[in-house]
This record gives sequence, structure tokens and C-alpha cells, in this order.
Amino acid sequence: MRNTPKSRSKGEQDDFAAFDTVAADQKIEFVHPLTGITYRALNRGTRHRYAMVKEAQRRKDRWQAYQHCVDDPSDATGVCECTYQSQEVRLGYYVCPPRFTEPCTPSDRTLSAEYALESLEKQVELMNNVRLFHNVFEYNLY
Repeated sequence: MRNTPKSRSKGEQDDFAAFDTVAADQKIEFVHPLTGITYRALNRGTRHRYAMVKEAQRRKDRWQAYQHCVDDPSDATGVCECTYQSQEVRLGYYVCPPRFTEPCTPSDRTLSAEYALESLEKQVELMNNVRLFHNVFEYNLY
């Protein structure tokens, strides 16, 4: 397992010694927005862990965009704009009138931010589980 690509947590036992000397396009860092823990991965080998850290960064960006909608209720553009679809019953059949777009309600904004944060936390949990699995076999940590 020594040559497998790894994702690491900055400052931990399994941190990369020379991470800062690697070219910028060959590495990625993700700082968790709530805990401040920094995850790192190199763009080498099969790139699975690099892809996991990159996905965590994407989900963080998504959560921050939705959280901005919660923090700034006056913003009604981009992800702060919601498309609603209603249903009506006409002659015993459900019909869908045209969709309409308007600023999201406060509850919709909060719900979107919570879903995005939950998605981010699932990705971080996956990275931590892979790190734990690797550390158990690499360092015999039980």
C-alpha cells in the first residue's frame, strides 16, 4: 500500500512532508469551512483521492453559494432564484401550468443551504473513512 495515492490532513501524522514543493497543478487542498481542517491530495497515480478532495471543494463552493442566499435575503439572482411548479386539477386530470421563477422564500433558501452542507459533510466523511482505512493498514492503527 506504500505506493497508493493518498489524501491527508494537514498537520496530522500522515501529512505530506514536501506538499508545498509540488507544482500547483499536481496538488489540491480543501479547507473545511466549519472545522478548519485542511485536506490535501496529489494528482498522481489513479487520482481517486485527488478526485475526492476536488469534489469536496466543489461541494464547499456550492454550500457557500447557497449560504450566501440565506445571509443576503435581498439577492434574487443565480442560485438564490427558485423555479416553482404547481399542479391543478382540471376535469379530473392533473395539469401543470407554466413554471414561474421568483426569489426563493427564506425557508427554501435555508433548506437548500442545509442540503448542500449535508452533501459536503458526506464527502468529508468519505474522505475520512478512506484515510482511516489506509492508516489502519499502513500504520497498523486500530
